[in-house]
Amino acid sequence: MAEKDTALVDLGLSEYRATYELQVALVDRRKEGDCEDVFLVTEHPSVFTLGRRGAGRT
Repeated sequence: MAEKDTALVDLGLSEYRATYELQVALVDRRKEGDCEDVFLVTEHPSVFTLGRRGAGRT
């Protein structure tokens, strides 16, 4: 099997939506053969969620 080039891109701390949109764009470019494989590394800001019974309590 032939080796393929893969780009490693460290995005650091990045917002989820922007990173998702970048992934979609890269997939489209990859399908067209316009870029090599890309491995994205990122961290998203912390998110805290409450369940249905968590409203109003700390």
